[in-house]
Amino acid sequence: MPNIQNKNYNSYSKKQKNILKLEKKYFILLEKILTHQRFTDELKLLANSINTITRYVSSNAKKVNPCDLAVQRLLQYRLFIDRSLKGKIVGIYPSTISSDVAFVTKDAVINIDTKTTRLETNKNDWNTKIVGKNQASFKHKNLIPPRSKNLVAPINFLLDKEYKNKPVLSFVLSFFYSLDESSNFFSWCRKFESNVKFASVPNGDLSKLFRNEIIDGVKQYIDPKKKWKGSSSIRISHNILKERYDENGIQWSGFSAWKI
Repeated sequence: MPNIQNKNYNSYSKKQKNILKLEKKYFILLEKILTHQRFTDELKLLANSINTITRYVSSNAKKVNPCDLAVQRLLQYRLFIDRSLKGKIVGIYPSTISSDVAFVTKDAVINIDTKTTRLETNKNDWNTKIVGKNQASFKHKNLIPPRSKNLVAPINFLLDKEYKNKPVLSFVLSFFYSLDESSNFFSWCRKFESNVKFASVPNGDLSKLFRNEIIDGVKQYIDPKKKWKGSSSIRISHNILKERYDENGIQWSGFSAWKI
């Protein structure tokens, strides 16, 4: 069972308190940028642009996902020119083990992974936060694979906990889209309460505050030659990410959802 964060801030170490402070600080800052009407308008324009080339891409490149690279590029563009981050970004994050967008600030390393979920094929993925091996540093206990009581599956979180004495923070930005197969028409899915979700995944040095267990399920096990080797893609409940506490024990939400 996933665990919510320990509320007793008096038990937090100095290092943990600093990470908690920074995770809350950057979540609020990034959420403000992402929920601004400016970014919403850019996403709407992006959908129009995708539709001008979708037929060509579908017939020539055979690309299944029409928007994954586009939203990565838009996100990076928006963050790097946004006034809220002016003077705060001091460089790129050079590690190849990182998220889609990764940069260094004066006090942290920001990793933001983008997820694009299609209504027609992966609707159930929208109900949980999916995190890959290069997108978090949380130290999770091993899992027992289905029908394999004598075996354990390690969770392969590979993202660094820190870089040059700066904590590496993990965020996930998810988009819900629809693609009509008959017309190749792309749109942001509006049939649900939200089509954008943003979350903060706790840094590895905070693992003990959650008793090393926040995973709600495994999306895919690594199973070469029928031997369980672990998982590099897991599911985290949105409720676990919602109930967060800062360095002073004040509750805040590390999860946000809205509609374009």
